[in-house]
Amino acid sequence: MLNLFKSKTKGPLFICQITDSQIKIIKCLRAESKKEFMGLETEDIPSGLDDKGLAERLTVILKKLGYNGGPVTICLPRSKVTCRFLKVPTHVPKEIDEIVNLQAARFLPYPPEELITGYQVVATDKEGYSELNIVIMHKDVASRYINIFRELKSSGITIALSSYGLVNLYEYIKPNEFDPVMIIDVDYPQVELAVVSNQRLIFSRYFKIDKSRSDWEGIFIDEINKSRDLYSRDTSKEGPKKAFVILGSKGSQEVVQALNKHDGFSFETVSYDKISVSGDVRNKISFSDLSFASMIGLGLKDLDLSLNLLTADIKAEAKVSTQRNEWLRLGAAIGAIIIILSLAVAKSLDNKALYLKQIRVELSKVKSEAVSLEEIEKKFKFMEKSLKEKPSALDILYDVHQAIPVGITLVNLGYEENKEVVLRGQAPDLNSVFSLVAVLTDMPAFAKFNVKVRYATKKKTPQGEVINFEIGCSRE
Repeated sequence: MLNLFKSKTKGPLFICQITDSQIKIIKCLRAESKKEFMGLETEDIPSGLDDKGLAERLTVILKKLGYNGGPVTICLPRSKVTCRFLKVPTHVPKEIDEIVNLQAARFLPYPPEELITGYQVVATDKEGYSELNIVIMHKDVASRYINIFRELKSSGITIALSSYGLVNLYEYIKPNEFDPVMIIDVDYPQVELAVVSNQRLIFSRYFKIDKSRSDWEGIFIDEINKSRDLYSRDTSKEGPKKAFVILGSKGSQEVVQALNKHDGFSFETVSYDKISVSGDVRNKISFSDLSFASMIGLGLKDLDLSLNLLTADIKAEAKVSTQRNEWLRLGAAIGAIIIILSLAVAKSLDNKALYLKQIRVELSKVKSEAVSLEEIEKKFKFMEKSLKEKPSALDILYDVHQAIPVGITLVNLGYEENKEVVLRGQAPDLNSVFSLVAVLTDMPAFAKFNVKVRYATKKKTPQGEVINFEIGCSRE
């Protein structure tokens, strides 16, 4: 059985990353006041190697580093998941879980039961809303990793997104930085970008670079600017003004040289100097095209359980196991109490009355907790029913924002809850208007609306002709 929770021993933690072409493993020795990275191994993955062969190679490498069944963290490459910024109308963790699970299918074209989600609360406000960074992936990805690592008989396993390792590393190196920054990590041929604010991940993205191309430097700068624009679009916030390149590989040093050639691009570099890394490990990192930044970051600090991307059955299995242990401890405690109280009863009738009173108190506590759980369940059912029956104003606004293409200007948006949505605006031509209707029709929030053009008229302006239009969306 794979355990959801890391072992709490002070033994080594092994951080592993499996990409399409590489196995990377770092051994981290974690004590109360010190974390030291004291082992590093990498190996190319031969073309055509199946998962069984991959598991065998992984076992050999781990044993070479002295692995003996301790906790393992799998550093999941950013390319394996979808990340989104989401605002939800609650602060309650259990309600957030439910909403995230319901909303996940909007971002990946799979049924909710085939998706795994994780999230971190980025910020909350007085109106009761929470801003989240959510992570979504297909369960087959997690199942593959779990099957590969199953034979290791690990005392604890975590599947964590690489972007959160970058956040941990940056927080460790720059503990007093809270302004929005863009972290750039080069793991050639991939580049991962993470926007961090108040030591929380807000946005992340990856892209590939091909240094064999003569124009790769310009493409690299374009991708960074594109990432800033996507961040602003998704979060409705101004893009970060600072950028930090993590130094630690030959690839990152080449990127720094490229950035120095572009005037007006402000950036700084950060390195592993403040982290305890053995000389052998540091040398292997310095002469490699690969990056180990996110893996080192995941070794510095445990993530919230809400970010552990295990499959639902493994989480449920671990939860049952944990609850079983808690019940056993509780049963042992109750048994001890009963024995002690029974001895007391034999000596005094007064103690018997006290024993009965304590039992009533405990029963009262259990009853009050049961009532609370029933109320929470009723709220979930009501929320789920409301989400299924009608789209919220946030859903409408979000889908309209996603549907409006470049070139169309929205002048007015009218919304009558669960009845009608009216969009008025200007377009460069009539085809753009009908294209917008087609896109709106496919949006989830407009699934039960009849979307059509009410009018579209030409108007001459100093810049040329434009089309004034009105699109009506009526509830079917």
